[in-house]
Amino acid sequence: DNEVAIRTKLCNLTFQLLNEKPEKEQELLAILVNKIGDPDNKLASKIIYILTQLLQNHPHMKKVVASEVERVLFRPNISERAQYYSICFLNQLQLSTEDSVFAAHLIEIYFNFFKESIENTNVDSRMLGGLLTGVNRAYPYTASQDAITKDNIDTLFKLVYSDNFNVSVQALMLLYQVSGGKTEICNRYY
Repeated sequence: DNEVAIRTKLCNLTFQLLNEKPEKEQELLAILVNKIGDPDNKLASKIIYILTQLLQNHPHMKKVVASEVERVLFRPNISERAQYYSICFLNQLQLSTEDSVFAAHLIEIYFNFFKESIENTNVDSRMLGGLLTGVNRAYPYTASQDAITKDNIDTLFKLVYSDNFNVSVQALMLLYQVSGGKTEICNRYY
């Protein structure tokens, strides 16, 4: 399709501009991140790749890109597929020990999205898996063991009884990681 080829070329050009010339950085980034919601699956997945490349070239932009993706994730009337791609992108962010505040913020994003999704509709098991993967990946980098609140722990225990085996296992892995000697959680876990 010619239209998709043109959109792909425009996204590549936008990436080149953003990567090489930081002028109008916020506008260019918003254009790219907005394309996560593109109806064409190949283009939406290419945007995830492009954003990953951008962060490899400019790792200091991690928080800016993540906040733009967060803005798209919580935007009203966005497709479930675009939300899934957004969660997948956030899952793939490379974290280090210096990113403890950022990792805690990512966990907050995942749980806020989960709570909002439960209020609106049933959450797809792929989406649940993506959210739990993100929390499992971010949790070890948080400085505080209290990055996951009691309400979030209660939510995780509910997920253990999910119909999807993979979601249950991921929830149990996270609960085991979070328990870390807390008797209240350990007693409930076992």
